[in-house]
Amino acid sequence: MLALDQTSEKKAAASGASCAASFRLDGYFCDHAVLERNAVIPVSGYAAPESVVEVCLCGVCARSVAAPDGRFTVNLPPMSACRDQQLRVVNGSREIVCDDISIGEVYLVAGQSNIQFPLRDSVPGSESASDEEFSALRYFKIPPNRYYGRQRSLHGAWQKISRADAAAISGVAFFFGNAVAKDSGIPVGLIDASLGGINLESWVSRETLLAHPAYRQELLDYERSVSTGWTDTDGKLPDLNDKIFTGLKNLFPAVPDDRKFEAGYAGENFDDDAWPTMLLPDSWTEAGHNHAGIFWFRRTVELPSAWGKQELELHLGAIDKSDKVYFNGKFIGGMGDPCVWDYWATRRVYTIPSELVKAGRNQIAIQAGSMASICTDGGVVGPASEMYLVCKAMPNAARVMLAGEWRYQQTMDAGTIGMTFMRTLGAGAPQSLHMLYDNMILPLAGIPMRGVLWYQGEANAICTAAHYETLLRAMVADWRRTLGNLELEFFIVQLPDYHNPHYFAPFNQWTLIREAQANVACADAYSDCIVTLGWGDVVELHPCNKKAVGEAAARCAIARLRGETPPTGPRFDKMVQKEAALELTFSGGKLPGVGTEIAGFAIANDAGKAFPAQAEVIGEKTIRVFSAEVADPRRVWYAWAGNPRKFELQSVDGVKASPFRAVLNGDPREATATNLIP
Repeated sequence: MLALDQTSEKKAAASGASCAASFRLDGYFCDHAVLERNAVIPVSGYAAPESVVEVCLCGVCARSVAAPDGRFTVNLPPMSACRDQQLRVVNGSREIVCDDISIGEVYLVAGQSNIQFPLRDSVPGSESASDEEFSALRYFKIPPNRYYGRQRSLHGAWQKISRADAAAISGVAFFFGNAVAKDSGIPVGLIDASLGGINLESWVSRETLLAHPAYRQELLDYERSVSTGWTDTDGKLPDLNDKIFTGLKNLFPAVPDDRKFEAGYAGENFDDDAWPTMLLPDSWTEAGHNHAGIFWFRRTVELPSAWGKQELELHLGAIDKSDKVYFNGKFIGGMGDPCVWDYWATRRVYTIPSELVKAGRNQIAIQAGSMASICTDGGVVGPASEMYLVCKAMPNAARVMLAGEWRYQQTMDAGTIGMTFMRTLGAGAPQSLHMLYDNMILPLAGIPMRGVLWYQGEANAICTAAHYETLLRAMVADWRRTLGNLELEFFIVQLPDYHNPHYFAPFNQWTLIREAQANVACADAYSDCIVTLGWGDVVELHPCNKKAVGEAAARCAIARLRGETPPTGPRFDKMVQKEAALELTFSGGKLPGVGTEIAGFAIANDAGKAFPAQAEVIGEKTIRVFSAEVADPRRVWYAWAGNPRKFELQSVDGVKASPFRAVLNGDPREATATNLIP
């Protein structure tokens, strides 16, 4: 047993006495707070040890006794919706008064950057609402603390929302809360627990990760080392960027190089006939390479005779994360480092000296590198409209467009360690295992609320999509236990369309996340999946149309408040093969009328080659899908791409269907294909 010296012991006792004698409420209970209607309301805080605490609200008073450490909880009985009340908490001669208290509906809005995305950047923004609509909402922003271990204190404060300060709040949360408040006529409180770039593993509890076979050993190893190597003595958390880039430097001490320039990969006459082809622009994940590393891309271009010996400008769009570019074997420019994120979205524009340019056949070669996997995983990502050659002396001449098939070769497979190492950085790193659960969710324990608006998945769409469904389902159960409501509603926002359009992309990871999100919601009586196809953007990871997303989620919340069935698109149930077609049966939202043709399907036989398919409604719940190219169809996909070109399946009420895949008499995860045959 360690012994304290007498001075330290006295200091510790004095500190403990001071803490226990303080009289304060937990951070949730303050002016402008919204408390959940028709639910027991636990009011908690600290008072004098073993003293009586009385709490009064709406003419109802309740009492309890503080524990020896001063901790108290007083339960108020369920109450109906009301506004402008006063919460009084009395401890002996001391009193705390909280004004402008409302009883209404409380929703937690949580996830990463697309739910953090502010109202000021949304289109429309704050101008779309009246001052009266702002006054119906209250907002609590939980600071994204990054301390290791279970946190008890809830930091932040409730605020009234006015036009002046609404610009900084979550756009999705505002449009969601505003729609619910307008329809219900009761106060709505929004608790914002969001932070950009955060993986799902940070939002679940330690216990959930420990029970998951894919994470158990990683978690145990993390716990052994998380508190060693600490060098900061001034009490501040380590800087996140310093931790990340130090970690990457440890993983890759030198700038990664595949040494393929020396092997002639940039050469004008290098023989690349045996290389496979990839449609660019795109992430190389789309071609089935779900990892970081280095790739080479080559393309032969034919230039007009007038362009010979002219200075050109080469536009390649964005390249994630670094590039070295060669024209006819000569280096013409490059940007970034494979281990640094600074240039992942920067569009590349390089000058080609006139002496390198020939009329007719010319060769472009690109070495692209990405060791740090996040959201996208390397490649020439465009967009297509920004990939072209132009002659500087002839600015009005037609551009030579460069989107399309490029020869490519993978020359370094760095796995997914460039993303997964961030899960074990510890204090200061919010991506760490169970970090945001400990800091942002656990302090809400026991606070009654109606539901959760969840919008996350981009950060898991590279290396952990395969585990997302199991982990999300566990997180939902986790949060329900923590918040003390096994019927807590979840409104799960699917990832929107993003990146370069495809009719069918069999290896797309965003679609795997969408599938997981839909599966979790469809299997849960208290959850809904919000399909967002059509509200995304080719270039922007953060599309601006947050109004459509928030209001779509609100329609589900409103239906549940009314005791009605939430709106849903058609949901795939089963399929049978009839002659050379597949007949798909749906539940959920009503299908369009018989004879309606629907684009967005692809089918294949067991050989694995997929073809675009025709589809038409043939019954109240049935769609027939077929292709003249597939005589024995056994596999089907709908809207299976990160940014599907076609997604026409929706209910007669206009609610879109979630992307899905299926295989006859088998696990849908077996529904794979090598490629789409145009």
